[in-house]
Amino acid sequence: MNATLPNVNPEALEPPIMPGEWSLKQIESALSRPLPQCLLAQRKQGGTTLTYIPWHTANKILSKYCPGWTWQITQIQLSDSRLFMVEQ
Repeated sequence: MNATLPNVNPEALEPPIMPGEWSLKQIESALSRPLPQCLLAQRKQGGTTLTYIPWHTANKILSKYCPGWTWQITQIQLSDSRLFMVEQ
């Protein structure tokens, strides 16, 4: 089932429940909207404050607007005090 609705504002639609309910254009439009500040986090690196989306928040957003999306860990690195994972 492909509910492609041209000229429909994704903000006016309920998020999709199953893969294929929204067109790629609708998904792209929904994911292009600014995120509320409450979903963003900040950290200092050097003298700069970086604003980012925590991975678990990005996971929830993608699950809401892109049901059926998947990811995988492609690389793991350890340092003395941290674990770094690269995903795609």
